[in-house]
Amino acid sequence: MVPPKRKNDTPSTPERSPAGAIPEAHSTPTKRPRLIEQPLEFRRPEQRLTDIVHPISQYPLSWCRDTPVDTCLKAFAAIPYSPGTSMLAGLGPVESDQAKYGQGGSDPQVPDANSTESPRKKLVSTPLYRDQNLAANNIYLRHPCDAHIPQHIASIIRIVRQGRGSPDPSYQEIKQRRDLHDLKMGAVKADVEQYFRMHIFPSPDSAGTFRRSDRQPMHRTVIPHARHTRIRVEPPTPDILYGYRHHAFSKEQQAQLLTVNNHRANHQGLIYPFFFIVFKADGPSGARSLWTATNECLAGSAGCINMIECLNKEVSKRKGDRNGPHTESAAFSISMSGTEARLHVSWKQDKEYHMVDLDSYLLQKPRDYIEFGKCVRNIIDWGKGQRLDNIRAAIEALRSTS
Repeated sequence: MVPPKRKNDTPSTPERSPAGAIPEAHSTPTKRPRLIEQPLEFRRPEQRLTDIVHPISQYPLSWCRDTPVDTCLKAFAAIPYSPGTSMLAGLGPVESDQAKYGQGGSDPQVPDANSTESPRKKLVSTPLYRDQNLAANNIYLRHPCDAHIPQHIASIIRIVRQGRGSPDPSYQEIKQRRDLHDLKMGAVKADVEQYFRMHIFPSPDSAGTFRRSDRQPMHRTVIPHARHTRIRVEPPTPDILYGYRHHAFSKEQQAQLLTVNNHRANHQGLIYPFFFIVFKADGPSGARSLWTATNECLAGSAGCINMIECLNKEVSKRKGDRNGPHTESAAFSISMSGTEARLHVSWKQDKEYHMVDLDSYLLQKPRDYIEFGKCVRNIIDWGKGQRLDNIRAAIEALRSTS
C-alpha cells in the first residue's frame, strides 16, 4: 500500500534536461504559469510547438511541463525557425500549406493588395474538378465539334444574336477609351469589374422586375447533386447574377411561390436567376484562369436550371400530367477577363446538364466589343420578357390546382 503524500513532500526535479538548458531553470522558488497551461492566445505564433523545425526529442513535452514558462520561451526562441515544414510531437515532418498546393492548400502566388481574388486555392480551381466533381453530378461542358444544340435552345440563341435598334458606340470611340485599353496592359479584378459594370452590365432600377445580385454565394440546395455519389459541387459565388425581385410577381403568385422549393438563389432573395457572370484578373497581380471561371459558370448555370426544373416538377406533380406545360429552363453565363469574354448557354437534357460555348470576344476589338454588349442586353431582355412570362404562367398553373 502506498503511504499518503505529506504536505512537506516536494516533487522531485527531473533528472533529464535538454542540451543547452539554462542552469537556473529550477532555481526560482516562485510558482509561475507553465507553457502548457498558458492560454493559446497569449503564446506568440513564432513560438508554437507545431511551428518549430527541430528534433522534438531534444525538448520533450515533459520538460515543458516542469519548466517555468520564461525558460521555455527563451530556449525555443533560440531555435531557428523555418516555415517550410514543422515537427509535430515526434510524428515527423508535417506539410505546410505551400507543400499542399494543388490539393486544396494555399496558392503559392501571393495576390496584389488591390486584387479581390482569394489567396486560398478553391476546390473549383483544382485540376480534376471538372472531370470529377462536375461530371459526377451530371454537369458537362460539351465540345464545340460534338455539341448538338436542341431546337428550343437554338431558337433562344437566335433571339440573343439578333440586332437592336438602340445606337452603338462608334469604332473610333471604342479605340479612344483609355480605361478599356488599360485592361489589356494588366489589371486587377476590381478594375475589370468596375469598367464592365459601368459600360456593359446594367444596374436595374429598384422599381423594376429584375434584379442584379453582386458577389453573393448561391445556396447549396439549388446546386444539382446526384444521388449515387457523395462528391459535391462547390456552390459558386458569381460576381454578377441576374434574376427577379419578389414584386415581379403578384401577391397571389408570391404566396404560391412559398410552396415551391428552391425558388430563391441566395440570401438576397434573388428569384429564378438566368444570367451568371464571373470576372477574372488578367495581369501580374491576378493571372487567374478562365478555365476556373468556366467551372464556376458550369455549376452556377446548372443551379439556375435546377431551380426552374423544381418548378416544372411541382406543376407536373399537382396536375398529374408529366407532358403538361414546361417552362424553359435554359440559362446563360459569361466567363471573362479584361481582354476576353466567353458566352455560354446551358440546358438540361434527360438527367444531364449541358453547357456549350456560343462565342468568344476580344474586348479591345471594336466589332467584338459592340457584339458582346448587344448579346448581353438581348439576354437581359429575354429574361425580363419571354422567360418571366413563362414563369408567371407556371405559377398560375399551380394556383389553379390549389
